[in-house]
Amino acid sequence: MKFNYYDGDIYNSYVVGEVTLEQFVRAHESPKPQVLNLLKKTRAAAKKGDLKLKNKYKAKLYYFTPAVNILKGFERRYTNIVAFTGYAQLDFDKLKSKQEAIDFKKYLFDQYEVIRCAYLSPSKLGVKAIIQIPIVKSVDEYKDYYKGIEDEMEQYDGFDAAPKNAVLPLYISEDPEILYRPLIKTWDIKGDRTIDAWVSTYDPNKPLSGTTADELKAIALFKEKIDEIVDGDGHPRLRSACLVLGARVGAGYIDMNEAKRLAEYCVTSNSYLKKGISGYLSTANWAIEQGSSNPRYY
Repeated sequence: MKFNYYDGDIYNSYVVGEVTLEQFVRAHESPKPQVLNLLKKTRAAAKKGDLKLKNKYKAKLYYFTPAVNILKGFERRYTNIVAFTGYAQLDFDKLKSKQEAIDFKKYLFDQYEVIRCAYLSPSKLGVKAIIQIPIVKSVDEYKDYYKGIEDEMEQYDGFDAAPKNAVLPLYISEDPEILYRPLIKTWDIKGDRTIDAWVSTYDPNKPLSGTTADELKAIALFKEKIDEIVDGDGHPRLRSACLVLGARVGAGYIDMNEAKRLAEYCVTSNSYLKKGISGYLSTANWAIEQGSSNPRYY
């Protein structure tokens, strides 16, 4: 099964091509010189505490979306998914040392036979992995399996559940000692997502009781935009999404209080935005109110 890769520009999110898992592994064993140079600069900036410079270099790395298949030339969006691959990514970060990351990588790989490959993150202070799941037919089904993974992996320090977003970008890294195995077992445990089911997805032909198709569409499109915020420029991207959401409030598609509740839910659920919740929620509320004075209709 192949999955997508993208050019080294996080803001140009159009599919360039496809790779197999084996090609993905080889790319991490021995990256190209320009990739190694960018990874080196990214780590140096992070070591100095210059997050702005770190994100600048990181945004130039090419990246993958292992969980999904989108046609070449199309944008990395839920609406463009044509198939799921049977892969999901795992992310563990902020470990204390490179040696701890190396030890944890080996532990994970030995402990879970459903893990196809495991390797060090670009910072060398984290671990990334690809886990085998069933080939699902919808975003909701993917999230059901990922909730099962989350319930298992949250016991480990540094686990980040952000990859429950099926189109989350996975940046290239470098690990000559990446661990890989052929398919042995598949993760087949679903979790219970009842707590966030109210904004899980929408079907314009089957609106929920008391909820219009236009409101469900506004919710789904807003969630998709927030899911795409994974690093850098959080405030302007959140502001842009909330201005549009506010415009849907002005158009009468969604209630103001419900829009603010949705924004709070999405911000606190986003692994990047939740690091600065207070500031991001202020931005969201301001933008929703501003956007409501400029109605936008479908």
